[in-house]
Amino acid sequence: MKRRTVRAVVLFAHIFISLLAWHVKHRHPPSSGGLSH
Repeated sequence: MKRRTVRAVVLFAHIFISLLAWHVKHRHPPSSGGLSH
């Protein structure tokens, strides 16, 4: 595997995780008082 491909995959994964975390953090919490992280 070329290092460019590895860097691209790592960068893509980092962006995906960041967007997922942002979506979860900005999501309205359930009124029933769900899980607390």
